[in-house]
Amino acid sequence: MRPIYIASTERASGKTTIAIALISQLVKKGLKVVPFKPFMFNFGGVRDETVEVLLQVSKCVENISDVCPIRVEGSSRYLEFLTKIKSEELLKTIKDRWNYLKSKYDIVVGVGYKSLTHKILGKVLELDIVKELNCKVLIVSKPTSEDNIGDILAGIELAKSRGIDILGVVFNCVRPWIKSIVDEWCRILASENVDVLGIVDEDLNLLNPSIRELVDELQGKVLVNEDKLDTTYEHVLVGAMTPDAALRYMRSTPNKIVITGGDRADIIMLALETDTRAIILTGGIMPSPRVIARAEERGVPIILVNYDTYTTVSKILQASGKVRIGDKRIDIIVDKVSKCINIDKILEKISE
Repeated sequence: MRPIYIASTERASGKTTIAIALISQLVKKGLKVVPFKPFMFNFGGVRDETVEVLLQVSKCVENISDVCPIRVEGSSRYLEFLTKIKSEELLKTIKDRWNYLKSKYDIVVGVGYKSLTHKILGKVLELDIVKELNCKVLIVSKPTSEDNIGDILAGIELAKSRGIDILGVVFNCVRPWIKSIVDEWCRILASENVDVLGIVDEDLNLLNPSIRELVDELQGKVLVNEDKLDTTYEHVLVGAMTPDAALRYMRSTPNKIVITGGDRADIIMLALETDTRAIILTGGIMPSPRVIARAEERGVPIILVNYDTYTTVSKILQASGKVRIGDKRIDIIVDKVSKCINIDKILEKISE
């Protein structure tokens, strides 16, 4: 069987989600599977546990350094890589580890970094890496606008021009309003002899961590409604505006968390009257008893953190989309997303 490399034509398409689903199904079929993620960068904030999660799902025992050969921890280390490591050295390190894993397992499932056309560390295009690894590419796309198909087709054409074999496309996190457009894209791809190997509808339970996970990440203190933390959210709204403006935004933004200071009782009370999953108070400023009483009545958790607003928002955004060890979303991915992927067709195509 040929190895698989999961790539995309845009950032944050959900490559890890699809990798978890694919690997879990391959393992269920009795195959020895190992993940491979050439690059991982941690610059502070939320630590990337992608490799550990993929190893857990694959049920294989390998050193992190073998399945993720280029790991950079911290900005100073990144700068060192940027200035000292050469393109040839990068490719050799990645290819050596890839070939080592190929010799031990039925299938290696590679997971890309950003996009096929991203030049990693300013030195090597991901397309060049895929070419060196001689694998079949599964493209994952998260449709966000009507013209995404242009990026997908351009990426496929560029890959094919370099002799790269395209396995097919998976559309991930498809929102209801764009579903009919995606159906038309499937017909366009079929006319280009490109298989669509999965369509995964949007699931809010997969988009963001739970409120409880945010509390852990922010080292927050829950002031009220601790039993309401096992839910998720869709939007993040910063309450740093006038009450009139805030009310307009809050009414038009459902399923949200609101971030504001504990001294902004006006903003907090407005948030409590709209569809709000949790309120995060920054700067360690306690709200008034009146605010806490109203939050308890409305069943909305209030979380106190010591970070400033900018740092709090940054940490929340970093946490979004990252799957961690013990994350409940892993079970949802294995259960729901796996059913949306045509695993038999994928096995057929990598065996050709």
